[in-house]
Amino acid sequence: MTLLNEIHKKIADRIIKSILPMLSEMSISVFLCGKKPDAKGGGREKIKKMLETKTYGLGIDVYYPEDIFEELLRGGKEHNLLDLENILADSVHVVVILPESPGSFTELGAFANAVALKDKLLILLDAKYKTHKSFINLGPIKFLQEKTESVVYWVDNKKLIEEANKNIYLSFLPDSGKIDAILEQHVRHYVRHIAGKNITKSTLSNPIYAQNFIFACLYAFEKLKVDDMRYILHSCDTGCDNKDDVAMVLSAALNILVFHKDIVLANGEYRLSKEGLRRLKRFMNRSKIKADVQAEFDKLRAEYLNDAFRGKKYCRITFKRAVPI
Repeated sequence: MTLLNEIHKKIADRIIKSILPMLSEMSISVFLCGKKPDAKGGGREKIKKMLETKTYGLGIDVYYPEDIFEELLRGGKEHNLLDLENILADSVHVVVILPESPGSFTELGAFANAVALKDKLLILLDAKYKTHKSFINLGPIKFLQEKTESVVYWVDNKKLIEEANKNIYLSFLPDSGKIDAILEQHVRHYVRHIAGKNITKSTLSNPIYAQNFIFACLYAFEKLKVDDMRYILHSCDTGCDNKDDVAMVLSAALNILVFHKDIVLANGEYRLSKEGLRRLKRFMNRSKIKADVQAEFDKLRAEYLNDAFRGKKYCRITFKRAVPI
């Protein structure tokens, strides 16, 4: 282990203890299930934008479960459906499902019967199918309504327009705008309602928590060589008994961030991209924690630079914010 490795580990451990709890306490994590984002007629992207629109106060951050599941399945360890359901339940406050594809119908049935998930669901359904005696309505939907704390919300465009017309600020909008405005209010309300009854696991075995950790490391260090990143992922003080499982989750989180271009790998070094920095800033700018998080980052960055370059001819280091490429 080199001196630089020791410095990286010390700062990474401080990030876990001081910064990650602040980032997490101001965020509601949501898994959004439905048609793939590139599928025609899918509503996932629309709902995602509705949930993530507001950046102040307690924010809502949306993730696609297939990204995490696919990476974990590639990680070398065999996972069964129960393992993945438990990871899902521990990682997010709410699971929003739009049953609009065969895959999302399957997810609805599986999650409704999962003990760890059955009280975390928000199901968005078209009101025109409300009275249909279908398998979905008579099976998982009926069960969720009668036996769980989950919410089944029937989207009725006519009622949404009527509600918007009663609002002086929304009544001038076209019908599509009225529908979107009221639907956003309702969906955000139910997400917050469900999230208020649920907690997530605040350790690096949580893939969402792991992504935030990698963001924070790259913001503090500005850039990391591949070997340095690997060392941090395998040596940091995770607070978990099984470090191999945590290292696998962290590696999966790293691959997800690279795939979505939130971080970039160039010339053997990881850096935050502009999109990644924007996403991290969205976490940091939430009103109650903005000053505290920025102050802690500034302190860690200055400490890292002074430790890393102490004794060199340019020993007096001033703080410089991480600059994305």
